[in-house]
Amino acid sequence: MSREITADQLWAITTRESRLFTMDFTQLLSTGETINGVSGISGGVTLGVTVDAVITAGTPAVNIATIEDDRGDTIAIGKAIQVRLSAASAAVGEVYDVRFTCVTTANNRIEQIARLQVL
Repeated sequence: MSREITADQLWAITTRESRLFTMDFTQLLSTGETINGVSGISGGVTLGVTVDAVITAGTPAVNIATIEDDRGDTIAIGKAIQVRLSAASAAVGEVYDVRFTCVTTANNRIEQIARLQVL
């Protein structure tokens, strides 16, 4: 069971899918600031993507090219984290947290959370 955390984004996935998801950090970054770390430890906090044990997450990566999100908006280089998720072991109907934690070129440690609903 997932913890109740308010998140701006609700994503959906079926138990048969393996999909690439993108978390846009643009609104949290200052002009010229980019994401420069999605692995390791920063101030005792693990960087990367954290999910419930029944969700499988691939290796997270910072976008190295501009990408277009689901709304058609362009995300600049270094402003998003992408990760492949699958939910083969998850319970249909459940909603799980997907936590993205990174460090930036301005030495900020920032985090966003999406909710992943299993269909």
